[in-house]
Amino acid sequence: MGKPFGYFEPYMLGFANNIIPKHIFENIDPATWSETPFNTGKGSMTINGITYTGPVGTGPYKWGSYDVEGQNVHLVRNDNYWNATALKNDGLFQIKDYYIRYIADKTSALAALKNGEVDMLDYNYQMQTDIPSIGSWGKVINLDGVGRQEFGYNMRHPTFGTGVDTPLGQTHPEQAADAAKYIRTAFDFAVPRQLIINNLLAGYGLPGVTPMAPTQAFYNSAITARPYDLEQARHYLQLAGYTPPGANAANELNLQGTVAYPNGTAKAQYPIDLKVTTDNATYTTSLQLVTQITTGEDGAWSFTVAPSAPGTYYYYLYDNSTGTPEYTYLRDFTVASATPTPTATPPQRGQI
Repeated sequence: MGKPFGYFEPYMLGFANNIIPKHIFENIDPATWSETPFNTGKGSMTINGITYTGPVGTGPYKWGSYDVEGQNVHLVRNDNYWNATALKNDGLFQIKDYYIRYIADKTSALAALKNGEVDMLDYNYQMQTDIPSIGSWGKVINLDGVGRQEFGYNMRHPTFGTGVDTPLGQTHPEQAADAAKYIRTAFDFAVPRQLIINNLLAGYGLPGVTPMAPTQAFYNSAITARPYDLEQARHYLQLAGYTPPGANAANELNLQGTVAYPNGTAKAQYPIDLKVTTDNATYTTSLQLVTQITTGEDGAWSFTVAPSAPGTYYYYLYDNSTGTPEYTYLRDFTVASATPTPTATPPQRGQI
């Protein structure tokens, strides 16, 4: 529970997808499993005439003993391991007795390594920033894909889990789940992955996009991480109904909607311009760019504008990706003074 464990090439001590021996545990009340020698490594238990003193597994090493005072686990090479001969022929599987020592503090662990008290340390100590100093007296082996840092969510949280407490979820309960998804997407855009990798991990790492590591089988390399983009984060928070910090909702106009191809497929990750003119009769030549964003995976877009001068403003979506400019009128917005007041109908969701 939270303790580093010995892990070495070629991953012969992986503890994922463990097999529980049925012939043992079917004889033990599950409520007491954690108290048995199979979990604690202390004492013994006899089942069907066989006495066990520790965990039972199917791996290349089998249980030897556990030194409580020294915090050492002794593992013994399992010469009956199914692939033992092939591993030995490849020059692997040469260690007969393997000892795992628990050292909680990284500084103490590095000192033990430097002093020869241990032969190696595993990657759980997160030693990326220590590599330059280790290189002068030790050997560093890089193992790709053996660690990950995750941003986890409580999917019952009323804001970013269910979305029922978001402004959009409160005014439109049927869209609460969408609002929560927008917020999680905003969080994703607000994580400076590369900055974290460079500054905290000394460059050892890749931006993550799924719980799968790139070294794992069936990893989909076509999926890429969202870039660090605070404008996109703001965009998705607005989709969830939030007003940007420091903004006065009464003095702003929010425009939002979705874009789709003629067949109805959402234009995902699609660049879209917001343009404005004060002379709607000449909009094809007088439009000025306000800003450009990229739509979400569902083709959603959202803009918040706050004109500072009096007048009537006419807003359009502009798409020039096909070579033939396409204009979609959104709405007008009248500013009577330096404090704008919307006078037209509420913003409508539209399609282009």
